[in-house]
Amino acid sequence: MDLQMKLDMAREEILMLKRENGKLREALSLINELPGLISDIKEMKEHNRQIRKMRKTQNETAPSPSLPTPSPPLPPPAPSHAALMPAPASASSPPPPPPPQPQPQHSSEGSSDMVEIQKGVFLSKWVLFRLSKDPKKKITEMMSALFTREEMAMSSLTGKATNAFKNHEAKPQLDVKKVSAICSYINKEHGGLEAKEVLSIMRSKLNNEAKLYKKKINS
Repeated sequence: MDLQMKLDMAREEILMLKRENGKLREALSLINELPGLISDIKEMKEHNRQIRKMRKTQNETAPSPSLPTPSPPLPPPAPSHAALMPAPASASSPPPPPPPQPQPQHSSEGSSDMVEIQKGVFLSKWVLFRLSKDPKKKITEMMSALFTREEMAMSSLTGKATNAFKNHEAKPQLDVKKVSAICSYINKEHGGLEAKEVLSIMRSKLNNEAKLYKKKINS
């Protein structure tokens, strides 16, 4: 293994350690905020308990309303001549109005935390927010978010054997839809980056993951 290859692998591992270190710091920050959140929840519960207690006390001490004295019933009115006359028969009674139809309930599809960067390919808002501003780093970070390290180590962009390794068995092709989604997103965010340069960065990422995977197996 030449010096340049070792340097590339070391840089990649340093980047991954930095990202993991940042995530650990954020997790610790959230943990430090937990006591304050728990205290706020307890105060809200106590406040609600006091309100319910006050309402219960008011209901118990409120005077009950006095019932009015019923008046004697009035005698029924005498029937009039019009009431004794039979009512004319109507041709037809109008049909009763139809019952109101229930409105359909629409359910939201998918999680509001996910963003469809291309048809059928999703990334969380948090991942997109954390992506590097540098387009080259952004490509490798999107690959790490969409593929596992084993997938990248055991796959290639074309699924074909290269000229340098004609006698070796070709690796399976990486998910074409996800590769296309990364290229489209980078092109939209950084129009000056050509497609062949994006694929070259992705190919380098796959080679580095393959080397790290072999090193892990042989160790």
